[in-house]
Amino acid sequence: MNENPTADAWFYTRDGERVGPVALADLRELAESGALNPRLDMCWTQGMAEWKPAGEIDGLFKKSGNPESGAGRIAAGWQARRCRGEHVGDGT
Repeated sequence: MNENPTADAWFYTRDGERVGPVALADLRELAESGALNPRLDMCWTQGMAEWKPAGEIDGLFKKSGNPESGAGRIAAGWQARRCRGEHVGDGT
């Protein structure tokens, strides 16, 4: 049993409102599902000096260069199209 009941107590913001406490595992699920914005949602747990953007919490999000992530798949697709000589523009 965990000796410190707040050791896994995380808080995060959603639309400017504080939510929590939640377990780190639950926070990771929110991140993986896309329900947690890495830039706009902030996170905090005991021991942190201040709130941080969710994307700055180690291990919370997969790295954006990972081909498995949405951003990674999009970037890889654009690169593949460029290599084939296709025009990759802004959609206009």
